Formats: sequence, C-alpha cells, structure tokens
Amino acid sequence: DEAESILKKVVKRQLISDTKVGCQLSGGIDSSLITKICAEDYGIKDTISCITDTNYQTDAPYIRRVVNDLNLNSYTIDMNSEIFIDKLVDIIWHFERPLSHTPATGMFQISKCSEENGITVLLSGEGADEMFGGYKEFLETALPDKKLNEDDLIDAIVFREGKDQFNDLESIFPGVRAERFYEERITRLKHFTGSPFDKHLKYETSVQLVELLNRQDRMSMTHSIENRVPFLDNEMVDFAWKLPRTTLMDLDKRSGKYVLKELATRYFDCDFSYRKKVGFFIPGNRYLCENTSFMNNILSRIEKRGIIQADLIKQWAKKDALQTGGLNHFQSAVFLKAITFEIWCELFLDGKTVEECKAF
Repeated sequence: DEAESILKKVVKRQLISDTKVGCQLSGGIDSSLITKICAEDYGIKDTISCITDTNYQTDAPYIRRVVNDLNLNSYTIDMNSEIFIDKLVDIIWHFERPLSHTPATGMFQISKCSEENGITVLLSGEGADEMFGGYKEFLETALPDKKLNEDDLIDAIVFREGKDQFNDLESIFPGVRAERFYEERITRLKHFTGSPFDKHLKYETSVQLVELLNRQDRMSMTHSIENRVPFLDNEMVDFAWKLPRTTLMDLDKRSGKYVLKELATRYFDCDFSYRKKVGFFIPGNRYLCENTSFMNNILSRIEKRGIIQADLIKQWAKKDALQTGGLNHFQSAVFLKAITFEIWCELFLDGKTVEECKAF
C-alpha cells in the first residue's frame, strides 16, 4: 500500500506540464504501472511503444493487454532491419559516441513518433530495476547464505560475463588495455558500504543507470522530447533504499522487484507480473548481420582504417549475434561498438556528413 501511495504521488508530480504528456509503454511491469496510474487517476491516455518484427520482443502482447484494458490511445512504431540501419548514422551523430546497446534506436523512433503526435513529455519506467533489484544478476548478491569476499563481489558485479571479456575487448581493439576500462568501476565498487546486495544496488545506480539515462536523454532530445522518470523521484528512491533485501527480493521464486510485482499483480494478474523479464530489446546485431551489403561495406572501411581487428568482426558476424550458440551479451555489445566506432570515426574524425556516411 505504501509503494502504491508513493508511486501515485510521484507520478502526479511528474505530470506537471503546460504541454501534452504521454507514457512510454514497453509492456514491462514498470512502464505498465505508470501507464495505469496515469490513465485511471489522471486521465492521461496517450502511449508510445516500439515493437520489433522478430520473436525476441515477447512483451508485445503485454503492450496490447495494457492498451486494451485501459482503453488507451496507442501509437506504435515498428522496428525492422531497414529502419534500424537507415537510422543508425543519425543516432550516432546525436549520441556523439559509438553505441554498445541497441535500444537507443528504439528510443530515437519513440521520440520521433511522440513529436509527430504533439506529445512533448513522456513518462517512462526507467530506474525501477536499479532501485528495486529487478535484474537477475541481483540474485548473485542477495542470497543470505552466499559468502562473498571482495574478489567474488567484483566478479559477480563487474565481470558478469567472466574475465574472458578482457580477451574479447583486446582482440577487437588491439591497442586497448582492457584493465583500464574496468579500474574506475572496481574502485567505485570498493568504496561502497553495506552488504554485498547493498553495494550491488549502489553500483547499478551509479554506473549502469547513469549510462542508460544518458542514452535515453540524448535520444529523447533529438526530437525535443522531455523524458521523465517517476521511479527516480527523490521520495521514491528514499522509499526503495529503506526497504530490506527480503522485501525487494523473493528468493523462493528467485525473482527481484517483489514490491512492484505484487502491485502489478493487483493491477493486472500474476501471469502479467511474474513472466520472464525481457527488457526493451532490439536485435540490432542480427539486423546488421542479415544485411550483407551493409556488412561488407562497413567491414572494408574498418579494415582500411586499421584500428579494429576486422577479421574477428567477420567471424563474429557469421555467428549472427545473440542467436543460439552465438555471441554472449558482452560480445554482442563489443560487436555493435566496433561497427558503430567506424561510423563515429567517419563523422567526427574524418568530417563526413551524415548522408555521406549513409552511402553503404
């Protein structure tokens, strides 16, 4: 009841605007909670969603469920290979650095759709996973009988994919000393106080969440959209961080974000709340790999520049990133960063225009 009361209060504050407000609805628990409160308590009926043309985004049925249950005005953007590749250069131009995560393309399209429909403020569910322990990785540090020393904690939090990622990073970028990439993160983690779980929450909030919000802010502002995050309102953050681990995590179900899932169960049902977490995923690497013309062109440009190990990128491209037996999560991020690093170089080092870089 307290979680619901505070969430309604912070949503009301976030809705203060002299322009049209809508909700960024991904179909996940967090954005669905905000959307329901906005619709039923404050009459906000407009939502923007991005749906891919693959089987990866299993949250699409839940978007439809929320829209139908609440009788919302739903604006839906389809994402496919053609759109992803066409917008990639524009996104890197606005982001001003290489990409390592594909949701930036979906956020770019959501902002574009929002502008086209006169919605200049969007409320999203970002921050809930970091505040309420929503990622599966939190289970590594939440188990009370799991004793973790400092090295164990670093491995569980910083090196989620294992230390082989050192080799992956240095193989793709031969001039990079991978340890330097992680030194600041490890130092920050060591300075946090509290239990291993407390340290994990603080790490996700101060490192991963900062990157996520930076990406979201830059993509929103490409079309002058203000993206607001009720779960990061000061009152909500204070509430979340005072909750004990046993309230945030349901260890019997091996599930995090227990408080919000129970609230979502009351609003929708148990199947809605306790399905497998998907997140806002766009299979960008698969889109790139399927377009042989694009890949052959960009690989030749990477090879000519000579900074990145093009042969390994070619091998990874054949694995079709994130398919069964393909690249792991870290390798997928490095793969995308390598591809977009070349585009970034052409834009910001070579001085090419966006249109020149799009000449794939």
